[in-house]
Amino acid sequence: MEHVIGQGSFGIVVSAYKKEGLAAGTYFAVKVTDKRVLADKSYKASNLLWAERNVLAQLDHPSVGRMLATFQTQSNIFMAFDLYSGGSLFYHVHRRTAPEIANSDRLAVGLHGLSDEAVRFYGAEVVAGLSYMHQRGIMHRDIKTENIVLDWQGHAKIIDFGCSKDLRDNIDASHERDFRRAHTLCGTLEQLSPELLSAVARGAAYGKSSDWWALGIMLFEMSTATMPFTLDRSERDPGANEHQLREQLPLSKSQDVSSLFSSDLAELISALLVEDQTKRAGSQRRGSERVKSYAFFAPINFDRLQSRVPPFVPVVTAGQCPYVGKKYKAMDVNECVHEQKYPPKGRKSKATDPLSKIFDGFDFVNPDMEFLDPNAMEIAGDANARTGVGGGGATTATTSSSSAAGGGSKTRSGLGSSPDTVDQVEGWFGTWDIMKVACAN
Repeated sequence: MEHVIGQGSFGIVVSAYKKEGLAAGTYFAVKVTDKRVLADKSYKASNLLWAERNVLAQLDHPSVGRMLATFQTQSNIFMAFDLYSGGSLFYHVHRRTAPEIANSDRLAVGLHGLSDEAVRFYGAEVVAGLSYMHQRGIMHRDIKTENIVLDWQGHAKIIDFGCSKDLRDNIDASHERDFRRAHTLCGTLEQLSPELLSAVARGAAYGKSSDWWALGIMLFEMSTATMPFTLDRSERDPGANEHQLREQLPLSKSQDVSSLFSSDLAELISALLVEDQTKRAGSQRRGSERVKSYAFFAPINFDRLQSRVPPFVPVVTAGQCPYVGKKYKAMDVNECVHEQKYPPKGRKSKATDPLSKIFDGFDFVNPDMEFLDPNAMEIAGDANARTGVGGGGATTATTSSSSAAGGGSKTRSGLGSSPDTVDQVEGWFGTWDIMKVACAN
C-alpha cells in the first residue's frame, strides 16, 4: 500500500484513507506541504498555495480535479482531492501505453504515442475544462501531460493549479476574451508560449492564449511521445529562451506535421502553435468554441462528453494506484510526512505554529464531501459484470467529479465550512490514514 502517486511543486502527494466521520471509507489524494519548506521559500510560496486553494474552491467541472478539503496542523498544510487512480497521461504516453490507446503505426516500429481516437477524447476533455476555466477568468498556466490524470473510469481531469491565475475581475460580457493581465514566469519551459517568455523578459503581460499554446504542445506530445521544440533547460534567461523558441517557428520549419499526424490533427496542432497569439486558435472571443469546431473534434459531442465511453478503462481497485513509476512505489510514507510539535523541545516560545497567521482561514470543506460514496467503484463494477461490460469498455459514469453519489441537491459557495479551533482541526486530521507518498522536487 505504500507507493508514490505523484508530486507537487512545494510538497508531497499522498494517498489517504478516511477512517471515520464525514466521507468515512473513502480514498483521497492529499497534497502535503511542510510549513518549514514554505517558510524557507518566502511568502511567494505561501501565496501560491493560497491562490491554488481559492481557485479550486470555486471550480466545479467534470474535467477539473475536485478539491474536497483543506486543513492544517502545526507542521503541515493538507489539500485533499479525489483520488484519480488511472495514472497521468505522461505515464500512458511515455511509460506503458495500453494497446487500446496506442498509436499503432509508431508502436509497430518500437515508438510510443497515443492513437488519434485517444488524443481526440482526452484532448476534448481538456478543451472542455479550459473553456470552463477561461469563461470564469481562470488561467491554468501549466497544461501538460503530467497534469492530466485519469479517474478509475478513464476520464481525464486537469490537476495541479499551483500556477493558476484568477483574473475574474478582467473578463467581459462575451467571456473568454484574451485577458492579458498575467506577468509571472510560471509553468514548464517546454510548454511556455513565445508571448509569455516575451512578456516576462520585457515586463509586459500575457493572457489565456498561453493555455492554448500549451494544449498544442500537449497534443503533439500525446501523439508522438516527443516535444515539437528543443529548448535549453540550463538557460535561465526568459529572453534567451524566447529567442531560441522563435528560431524554430513556424512549426512547419522544425517539424513535418503532414507526415507525423493525420490531416485533421495536423491542422489543429498547427492552429494552436501559431506564433502570433492574436491569430492562434482559442485566443479570440469565445475561442474555445472555435477550437471545438475544428474537424479533428467533429466526432465529439461536447455536451455529452462525460457519458461517452473512454477509449481506455484503467484496471484498478479501490485505493490502488498501479499506474506510477517503480521508483515511487519503493518510497516509504513514514520517511516523508512528519509532524513536529511547537515550540521544539528545549526552547521557550509563545508561538505554536511558525505560519499560523499566514494560513489563518485556509481550512475548507467542500459540500460534496457529504455525498461521496466510498462503494461507487464496486457498485459500478458489479453493474458492469451484470451487463457484460469490462476490460476495454465501460458504462457511463455512475458518479462524476462534479456530481456525487447519493443524489440530493447541493450548492457550492466557494467558501465551504471548516473546523474552527485547533482541537477540531487536529481531530479532523486524526481521521485520515496517510498511506502512500511521493517526494517533493
